[in-house]
Amino acid sequence: MSPGAFQDILNQIKTHDVFSNNSRNPQTDVEHQFMVFLCHAGRYGPGAAVEEIAEWGDISVGSVHNFTKCCIVALLSLHDHAFKFHEEELVEGAKACAEHKANTPTWRHGWLATDGSPIPFFCRPGWYGQDFYGKDKLYAMQLTLIVYIHNLLIADYAVGRPGSTHDSSAFEDTRTFKEHAQLLQDYECIWADSAYSLTSWLITPFKKPRGGQLTPE
Repeated sequence: MSPGAFQDILNQIKTHDVFSNNSRNPQTDVEHQFMVFLCHAGRYGPGAAVEEIAEWGDISVGSVHNFTKCCIVALLSLHDHAFKFHEEELVEGAKACAEHKANTPTWRHGWLATDGSPIPFFCRPGWYGQDFYGKDKLYAMQLTLIVYIHNLLIADYAVGRPGSTHDSSAFEDTRTFKEHAQLLQDYECIWADSAYSLTSWLITPFKKPRGGQLTPE
């Protein structure tokens, strides 16, 4: 994480109530708590041992857990601020990008794109481990993102399915899939690859029929 991004996030979470208490003993500085949290979140395998992080941060094991919990609570409070599905400025920028790339206004309503990506685990999970073994030949958790096509900002997401889950099935967990009739206006659509099912609002590559040809229609 860049220093600028660190400071920007810190400024948004440091005033959260989770970092205050009624005790005479003040809480550890929020900047220090955030540093410990990032160290904890960014490690895996033996390097993620809480004892090692506690020694690195010169704090107790309990403080590692408490700092992590507080930072997660504060970060989750920013969720709706960070993920904006239908912000007019972003939508218009994405539509202009779609029109420019397609060289026709016909496709300008396709302003979102979606795809799935695995989040690798350090090793095979002890419970139902085989379910997390996916097509990329690694143990992982499935992440589905829906992004604005012009700047790749995240508009919607779903995470938590085992790595063996097909992209189209994981997509069904997104708010967009469940509420597309309310979220997307007439003729608006999302771009996806051939792993997804073609619908009126989810556009996948047009496939040539077996033994036939694609037509302009």
